[in-house]
Amino acid sequence: MSEAAATRETNTVGATSAQYPPGWPHLLVRGLERLPGPTWVAYLVLVLVLSLVMHSRGWSRGDAPAGTFDPTSAYWGLLGGVLLWTFRYLERAAAAAFDAFRPALAPAGDPERLRHELTTIPRTPAIVVAFVAILLTVTSLVLEPEGSGIDGVPGPVFVAVMVVQAFMTSFLFAFVYLLIRQARQVRLILDRWAVIDIFRPGPLNAFPRLMATSGASVVLMVGTTVVLADPAAAGSFLVSWAPYVVAPSVVAVIAFVVPLYGTHQRLAAEKVRLADEAEERLKGLLGQVDRDIDARDLGGLDPLDRALSLVLKEREIVAKLPTWPWSVGTARGFVSAILLPLALYLAQRFLSQVV
Repeated sequence: MSEAAATRETNTVGATSAQYPPGWPHLLVRGLERLPGPTWVAYLVLVLVLSLVMHSRGWSRGDAPAGTFDPTSAYWGLLGGVLLWTFRYLERAAAAAFDAFRPALAPAGDPERLRHELTTIPRTPAIVVAFVAILLTVTSLVLEPEGSGIDGVPGPVFVAVMVVQAFMTSFLFAFVYLLIRQARQVRLILDRWAVIDIFRPGPLNAFPRLMATSGASVVLMVGTTVVLADPAAAGSFLVSWAPYVVAPSVVAVIAFVVPLYGTHQRLAAEKVRLADEAEERLKGLLGQVDRDIDARDLGGLDPLDRALSLVLKEREIVAKLPTWPWSVGTARGFVSAILLPLALYLAQRFLSQVV
């Protein structure tokens, strides 16, 4: 290869592998891990700060003496910490899923670029998402302070609650954007860069595990808000709680199935091809058996009989090959997670009737 050609190839690879700057959520969660001391201490401090700010609404209005514990305020503070921790967890899970998938990556794929795009939100979309979240939060607090629980609070408390809610909403929106982006990237990687081998499902199963984890995370974080529901408000389920109990599960199922549908079609086509080949072998063997019987040449029937047995076993094996790229354990765990919020709500309703 000439020096000029080598230079062009180097430049091409460098351009392909270029990584865009990560968005602010990634910088934040990674910054927490770089703080002195154990990381869990940083998350605990964050949860305490968020909880105190949410408690300050009732304390400042005199709804309860200062220092009184409020489960709802504590829940929202805890949810903020869990949201950040889960975001970082999914970032790492996406990286691990790609590493597990890499043996099935086509030679033309750029692993470093694809891995970065799967795990990282770009800077500009993250800023746009935060701007929209802050705008919605401020508008909601200003126009409906009573519904937001900040009516009658002093100015400093109002500002603190606004900052906390804007922060949590921004991170929640960034979290959802990460999941949407992961689903899109998984589909692109599988459809464009995956080498399909129906007898080697391990690398392909890595992405279904990731999407199951991501979808279950959304369902569990949003759906578990049913613990705050008023059991007496049965008539308002469709309006007040269905969006939290049902909608996240529907979104999670879509995010789990849609990115994998193209791979399912390719696996199904491979299964059909293998089945057709087995049928052709069976047809050929049966034709040979018929010819030998018609010719009264029975000496070769024993080898043909063994060959027929092997081909029939081959047909059975091919018929049992799965065409969806996930394991039974992944599917079972995913279904259990998305049904948990509904189970919690039904259990709460049942307990309210018997207690």
